[in-house]
Amino acid sequence: MFLFRLFGRLIGFAVKAVVFVGVLAAVAAGVMVALFDADQFKRQVEQRVVDVTGRALTIGDAQLQLGLPPRVVLRDVRLKNAPWGNRRDMARVKRVTVKLDPLKVISGGDAVSEVNVEGADITVETNAAGQSNLALAAGAGAAAGAGVLQALGLLAPVTLSDVTLTILPGAPGPIVVPIDPVVPGPGGPGPGPC
Repeated sequence: MFLFRLFGRLIGFAVKAVVFVGVLAAVAAGVMVALFDADQFKRQVEQRVVDVTGRALTIGDAQLQLGLPPRVVLRDVRLKNAPWGNRRDMARVKRVTVKLDPLKVISGGDAVSEVNVEGADITVETNAAGQSNLALAAGAGAAAGAGVLQALGLLAPVTLSDVTLTILPGAPGPIVVPIDPVVPGPGGPGPGPC
């Protein structure tokens, strides 16, 4: 009889603990939604990209999606081309999904655990003088040496899907695009998939 009563109390405690954790998660989700300011987030990301690359970035829409893990979804992302470029935008991306690590958000670490880029249309071109549109503005060169993604504070893996890359040579000769085979990972720079 004593064991049945003890077992009943344990079950009751477990149910109360699950309900408490559920209510706590709902409150935390509500706080996240209430504190997320899409316009401020877009402005911060756009300004950081300008600071690092010297190129204007525009984000059409930013949304916080709750779930495990929580995500920030950016739609209609555009990176401005060089002034002499054939196209206004060097890159047009339909959707960027940034997965967040809630524990690192709380602890102050790198909150981004993964980035998925979908529907990117990228143009790489050179002008008649042989200058590439990949060249960054003066003052952003230091960031280029360190890697643009690292300079942006993005050390998470990046996955690309449905990408179109157009190469337009403006000067005689091939366009050589150096691609570093090291992809930033959760533990910092290191070997990873390309």
